[in-house]
Amino acid sequence: MISLRNVSKYYYKNGMISSGISKVSLDFRLGEFVVITGESGSGKSTLLNVISGLDSYEEGEMYINGEETSHYLATDFEKYRKKYIANIFQTFNLVSSYTVYQNVELILLINGYRDVHERVNNILRQVGMLEYAKTKVSKLSGGQKQRVAIARALAKDTDIIVADEPTANLDSESAGAIGRILREIAKDKLVIVVTHSFDQFAPYATRRVKMHDGRIVEDVLFYNTPMLEPGDYRQGNLSFGNQIRLGIRNTFNIPYKFLLLFMVFLFLAASTMGLYSAYIRMDQAAEEQDKMNEVFANASDKRIILTKDHGVEFTDQDYERLRATPGIGTVVPNDIILDKQCYLTLETDELYCFPHGVSELEGVKLHSGRLPEKEDEVVVGIGDLSYYSDLVDQNGQFRLSDMTTSGKKVTVVGVVKKQRHKYDMEDIYLNDDYLQTIRAQEYASRSSVSLESNGIIWNNDLGEDEYGLESMSFMEPSKKVPKGKMVVPEGFGENFQIPTTEYTGESEEMPMDRSFVGKGVDVTVENPFFTEKTAFQVSDVYNDKKSFEKTVGGKYDEGLTAVYINQDDYNGLFRKGNYQCSVYVESTDKIEEVLKGLKGYKTFVMAETMSSESEIYGGGMEGILSLLLPIIIAVIFVIFCISYIVIGLILRSRNAYFSILRILGLQKRRIENILNIEILLIANLAFAVVTACKAFTRVFPATVQKMLDIMGVKDYIILYILIMIMALLISHLFARKLFKKTAIGTFREGEV
Repeated sequence: MISLRNVSKYYYKNGMISSGISKVSLDFRLGEFVVITGESGSGKSTLLNVISGLDSYEEGEMYINGEETSHYLATDFEKYRKKYIANIFQTFNLVSSYTVYQNVELILLINGYRDVHERVNNILRQVGMLEYAKTKVSKLSGGQKQRVAIARALAKDTDIIVADEPTANLDSESAGAIGRILREIAKDKLVIVVTHSFDQFAPYATRRVKMHDGRIVEDVLFYNTPMLEPGDYRQGNLSFGNQIRLGIRNTFNIPYKFLLLFMVFLFLAASTMGLYSAYIRMDQAAEEQDKMNEVFANASDKRIILTKDHGVEFTDQDYERLRATPGIGTVVPNDIILDKQCYLTLETDELYCFPHGVSELEGVKLHSGRLPEKEDEVVVGIGDLSYYSDLVDQNGQFRLSDMTTSGKKVTVVGVVKKQRHKYDMEDIYLNDDYLQTIRAQEYASRSSVSLESNGIIWNNDLGEDEYGLESMSFMEPSKKVPKGKMVVPEGFGENFQIPTTEYTGESEEMPMDRSFVGKGVDVTVENPFFTEKTAFQVSDVYNDKKSFEKTVGGKYDEGLTAVYINQDDYNGLFRKGNYQCSVYVESTDKIEEVLKGLKGYKTFVMAETMSSESEIYGGGMEGILSLLLPIIIAVIFVIFCISYIVIGLILRSRNAYFSILRILGLQKRRIENILNIEILLIANLAFAVVTACKAFTRVFPATVQKMLDIMGVKDYIILYILIMIMALLISHLFARKLFKKTAIGTFREGEV
């Protein structure tokens, strides 16, 4: 059955070479009960490990059924052990975290058996261990453990059983029982026993081999055994279902190891999620900034801008129709000012806001406070409520971003959760009457205003002057100017060219040209929304501070040259309704569906028409993101390395378990599958816990809330794939290290 010819085994350690066995030549056949004896260090166990394929040999040749094995690779010896060898060890080599039943069941599963329950019970009954079937091996005595080891060898059902000191450290009664059991199963098998005490096995031995200093010094045959043929034993494989079964069992059978691995993967998942969400935040900021252009500051990809025919306002019926259109989430009537960035300076914070009408809050539940009741009361819309202290009852100033004077004094009376867009800008909800004033100013800033008198036209569409300065505002309201009248700067009548001479009025009186007083002026206001024409008469002229205060009133700014009309006349020109409206779709996927329901309106889809920020501003966030990405990847790699080192230390205690699987003949690929299942299961549990935290964001600090809220379903899928890849890589690296040595060499590094 087995033939050894001049076989030698050497060990290399710390640059020293030592001999385990030297020039050993032996033959073994089925039916023999061979006892190998010798003092400690004589090479008995080394010879047994070489015979059983647990250890390699460096010299000579070993034949199995006449086949040479010197060319065998690790996979070949795995097949050899699975087909021919059943091991019984001095230290039992049982899985201590398994029950007696599970230890015997394991070898049957490895060999592809199904419905093993009755078979396991019969084998346990044969060795007298059936009553301990549900007992964990760690709770058994030495003699009981050896019986379980023998039961496992019986279950494997191979031609060869090798036993290394099977009765060491057992009392005489237990040792005698082990000898009798071995003799009983040796009738049609080759049994090779290594022992210090030959007397315990003398009644059963057919042959004795004695070793000294790695060599055979005695080989005595007590009697011949009949020539037997090798048995036809089952050679199945561990099914994938049983691989999953063992992987799940191994995950939880040692609680403290499971908890340690779970905590490491929890750290890996949470850290990776934190870094990934930071990247998403930066990427979204870059994407949002990329959509910004010089016209639209509020560039949500869910926004659709609507207009009607020139000069036709939106009505309440329009808003009702839009709110009833499927796919539309929010309707914003005051769209003309939706891109107006404003400042709200409070006692504790300064917010950058987009203005809205308080009527837009109809039916919306406030986070705190109430709706405004006076013109100087406002509600603030906040995207992340945890980022700010309580704003209710704070006083402050509200001003438009293009205003240089102090703004309007306001009081915050309510706070609402911002819904429409993700930008850092917040929302401010103003009294509708005050909102009309802002809207009028916006119409004025977007209008081309032409003045005509006696065939001469002067307008504010002058572009930039020779110094690169934009045209100044040139029509302003004043309550002091009579209705239908206009106050103009001196020199206005000279082809409507405003004089460049600056008059301060401080040092001397300057003569003033009043020749244009009493003349008629036709004013035409044109913009994309409406056209308005009104006739005025020039009532007075100013050229310094004194004449300005007398005719116009208010604070004189020598750098501002404009014509002034009555406040009511100004309102007639610019204080109009809404000619432009925005809707926010519930999802960008519904834009096409929503557009079908917007027939009769002119539409401007923000997601399709935004200019590239990189073309306007030269890169911005994209540049920062390109620098940040390598840093994030490097940090994730460091986290992975730390996790691998810690997991490797924890899994090292599993070396013995996986080595036992190798000893029992399980192939490398299937052992890796079991390890992968165990690692992936723990990684999935850790990911599930981290993901479940999204449902409890309010119990976490603001930074954690932000991290969880910013991630969508797609991001969680990407993160899941990333973590699973890292888990598989950790498993692969550990498995590669596990199989780097022989099965017995790896076993010595760990314990079950």
